[in-house]
Amino acid sequence: MFKEGEFLRHRGKPEWGTGTVVSVSNDKIQIRFVHGVVTLRLDIAASLLEAAEAPAVLPRKTRTHKAGTAARNAPCSVCGAALNRSRRSKDRHWKSCPECSVRDGLQHVFWPYPESFGVSQARISGEDAEGAQSHCAGCRSRGANYGNDRRSCGQFEGMLDA
Repeated sequence: MFKEGEFLRHRGKPEWGTGTVVSVSNDKIQIRFVHGVVTLRLDIAASLLEAAEAPAVLPRKTRTHKAGTAARNAPCSVCGAALNRSRRSKDRHWKSCPECSVRDGLQHVFWPYPESFGVSQARISGEDAEGAQSHCAGCRSRGANYGNDRRSCGQFEGMLDA
């Protein structure tokens, strides 16, 4: 019924976009969407999933901090800027984490600013008068920052600094 590499959409979650089937077992299917991998029981998957065409930019596998140069410089599927470059919302309340964005592999990943990043006098410069930390606290401590406040670049379209 479902095959690895097949493109699908979740009927009840159109905001997830197109996903790629990662694995199919006797009773479960795993699909990689922009926000992460979703596992569903096969007995209910058919009613929730529908076939989809390949997206213009394919989701990449989750990356670690040792991802290659090409992966680190990959463009965001929404804004086109390199994923390893921070972006900020115009209201300055959100900042993307380069490490989380590269790990996502598709879009910039935003966290509330400054609470998810912090600031440091040592980081104040002509480019950054606030002294924002480059990476979120989770990435700086080599942990994962999977809080509920995560946003993707697509949610900020037209609301990001140039």
